Amino acid sequence: MSDFGLVRFNRMTMPESLKVLSACSGSSSWCYGIAAGRPYPNRSELLHFADLKFRSLTKVEWMEAFAHHIPLQEKLANDESFSAEERLDLDDSCRRYFRRFGYGAIMRTDDLQPKQILAQLHRRLRYDVYDELSVAGQQQALITKDKLVVGLDELGQDVKALPDTRVRIIEGGDAAYLKARGNSVRPQEDLAKKSA
Repeated sequence: MSDFGLVRFNRMTMPESLKVLSACSGSSSWCYGIAAGRPYPNRSELLHFADLKFRSLTKVEWMEAFAHHIPLQEKLANDESFSAEERLDLDDSCRRYFRRFGYGAIMRTDDLQPKQILAQLHRRLRYDVYDELSVAGQQQALITKDKLVVGLDELGQDVKALPDTRVRIIEGGDAAYLKARGNSVRPQEDLAKKSA
């Protein structure tokens, strides 16, 4: 079965793909790099390239991504699992984090309990600026990957709503889709045919 979301992502125009990617990361360099790397043969390759691209960002590019990230205390504002005391601790720790590092705390909190979140935040407040930049970057990369998966899934749901004839074409993969449209599988093949 085809990955409808990936097929659709691979076929998007540059502006359309940048819109999808900017919902995943605030780094314009990352977004352009991922969009320019299309088409991706499968989701694993896309996610691997996305991770490599994020790890290759400069400090300035990481800071751009961090600046677009929802602050941890806002992200958890409606989380009722925090007690009043834990909420105060979270708010205070996030303020201290911002003063120390110059950007909001970035943490992938899926499946973490309030005590685990606070323990991680307290530990990271003791890191030096360079170590914390690396940890924050790793956390941002995980969050970005999660958002990319969700984005592809949402694109796939939209494609499944298309008429059956269009879905049957896409189910054959990119090659079948392109052949049905009268295009070759790869632009390089067109160039080779023209030069022969």
